[in-house]
Amino acid sequence: MKVRSEIFKSYDIRGRYPDEINGEAGRAIGRAFAELIRQRTSAPTPRIILSRDCRLSSPELANAALGGLLDAGAEAVDAGITTTPMHYWIVGSERAEGGIMVTASHNPKEWNGFKFTGRDAEPIGGEDDWRALRGFMERGGPAGGGVGSVIERDYLREYVECFTRRGFVFSPLKIVADASNGAVGRELGRLFEHFSSINLVPIAFEPDGNFPAHGPNPFLGGALASLGATIAEEKADLGVMFDADADRIFFVDERGGEVSGSAITALLAQSILAGSPGSAVVYNTVSSRIVPETIRASGGKPVHAKVGHKYIKQAMREHDAVFGGEHSGHFYFRESFYAESSLFALLMVLDLRSKTGRPLSEIVAPFRSYASSGERNFTVRNLAGLETALKQRYPDGQFDSTDGLTVEYPDWWFNIRPSSNEPLVRLNVEARTPTILEEKLRELRRLTEE
Repeated sequence: MKVRSEIFKSYDIRGRYPDEINGEAGRAIGRAFAELIRQRTSAPTPRIILSRDCRLSSPELANAALGGLLDAGAEAVDAGITTTPMHYWIVGSERAEGGIMVTASHNPKEWNGFKFTGRDAEPIGGEDDWRALRGFMERGGPAGGGVGSVIERDYLREYVECFTRRGFVFSPLKIVADASNGAVGRELGRLFEHFSSINLVPIAFEPDGNFPAHGPNPFLGGALASLGATIAEEKADLGVMFDADADRIFFVDERGGEVSGSAITALLAQSILAGSPGSAVVYNTVSSRIVPETIRASGGKPVHAKVGHKYIKQAMREHDAVFGGEHSGHFYFRESFYAESSLFALLMVLDLRSKTGRPLSEIVAPFRSYASSGERNFTVRNLAGLETALKQRYPDGQFDSTDGLTVEYPDWWFNIRPSSNEPLVRLNVEARTPTILEEKLRELRRLTEE
């Protein structure tokens, strides 16, 4: 069947349901993916893990994709509702040939989509992969009556055990956790049954595809500020919030202050490198400069990668990196098949909080030494023209076009790049002082508005 080209994003398939993505497309995608995996692995009956988030359209899309897998003669394992990190763990642990996760991550509830992995949870997506997948879709195939098989299995117990057997012992702590009405609420509830010293205050733990608490994206609607207020009310030691599919986690300290993904990346890199000296750690284009500085100071090898989970995972595999982190709240671990594990990141932060006995605000203070704009989003008619204007305005800066345009000076830098999933341009600015940051933000605002 013909498919709409706009649903093929940089690393996954996403679109509005049912106008852009529906059951018909889901079945064609499932069949084509099974054929793609069969071709690449030479497995006559590829084993493919199928999982879904809690969006209202996910049951229909997952069932349609399952039909496509069966049409193509695959051995499907229906894992039901999971988070994206749990799905990756299942694919890797089961040594499956591939995986399909039905999710649109943090996009609005009207959206849905598919994330794909191969063996060892290695991401599948991008121009070459989409060309191959679309080729299988457009060639068509059997519309039913295939010889595939399916089993249903709940992996929650085994997944939780992969964390509890690590031997974490926590001091008495009170934490507030906001699950954003996603599947991670179930995982958190089961996980912290094993850690009696943790007093867990749950928010939005009930999976609900309407996302009534605050929507699937924690950066919208003042959700993190609300979490900070709850931390103060509860006199909690810290708080965390997950996006809808839990591939991202955001930390808030005991004072209600947001802790950036860069600060957590630096903190975890320092801790992990203490036990793995000399190892590589991957960070991305918009990470704070404190991240590579901390990696070097901790005896590690900083490895730069483009923004996006596909590029981080590629770099981690290439360098056998022990850890990777993004400013956006994605945290990757070699022992998690180089994939995101928001729960492991949470447990590591709780472990550091317990061992040091210090408030989170003090623990991360050394990693808050730069002033940051955060990510600013805007629309622009001519990105190439804007990049030319920026180069003319800052001719003595150090240019890097690896991921959009980065311009660096000794005391400040900025990056501008197109969004991979939305019709937006993203701007990040960082400086050594708040005064420099405000000055440069004013300059850049004038240029972007011209």
